[in-house]
Amino acid sequence: MMTRHVAVCVALAACAWLVPTLARAQAEEPSRLIADLRSDDVEWNAIHAYRILYSSADPPLAELESALESDDWQQRQLAAAVLWYHYDPPEWRRARGAAPRGHLTARLMEVTVEGLRSDDLPIERATGRCVTIFNAREGFSRIRRHPKLAIEALANGLESEDRQQQLLCALLLGFAGAEAHADRAVPILLPHLRDNEIPEDAKWAAPALYRFGPVALPQLEGALADADDQQRALLKLIIDHLRANGQQGVVEVAGRNTITALVADPVLQPPWVTATYWLYELEHDGSP
Repeated sequence: MMTRHVAVCVALAACAWLVPTLARAQAEEPSRLIADLRSDDVEWNAIHAYRILYSSADPPLAELESALESDDWQQRQLAAAVLWYHYDPPEWRRARGAAPRGHLTARLMEVTVEGLRSDDLPIERATGRCVTIFNAREGFSRIRRHPKLAIEALANGLESEDRQQQLLCALLLGFAGAEAHADRAVPILLPHLRDNEIPEDAKWAAPALYRFGPVALPQLEGALADADDQQRALLKLIIDHLRANGQQGVVEVAGRNTITALVADPVLQPPWVTATYWLYELEHDGSP
């Protein structure tokens, strides 16, 4: 039996042929393309429209901004993904001369935080149809580049009933150094330092907790009493770093990093790859 993330890869591979042609991109009207982003009964029209808008040399940015207010969840998410691509070009595009075409807005951040939920992107669970938009993974990576712009939306996400959204919001608030929200975010992150069935969570939780700064020390120290071996070791390492003010070389790390071989110090060095396959395990780790 295929695991869920393998099934996702297979489904996405089956969708690879959907990249639109330049001729069609030139022929489509912006209003029609944006309307096609909605969830409807027409197969593949959303991904066709998304690809055209994504690759457009002259995207209808004002109309896409308006689509962020849509009553249709899928339309909001796809419009946000297109706007990010044009407003905050990835490094490979910047290296080729691409410049930002607009400014990141509070509403764009709100819709991006909405997409941190465990939802039907990229795979619609009921039908198996794919839209090839990894909104949680990509949204997490994008907000992480500009976390201070999203603090209000992320703080609201801490109250979400969706575990994935709640966790990702807490992580991003940590990376933003949002001390004012540590009292609510730290308790969400602390269990993810434990030795559990989730393969990557401690690698993200440790550096995020550290970045809340000394304000988190009482909660970190209080968690030591009921910690398992892995959690206790990471808590002590985070606490030592906070007391040393993060000075490189002051805290001895040798022998204390048992959770990753990709970085030398898991507290000062977050994972360099943003992957979210491990979030699937949130539904199966036995936690309440």
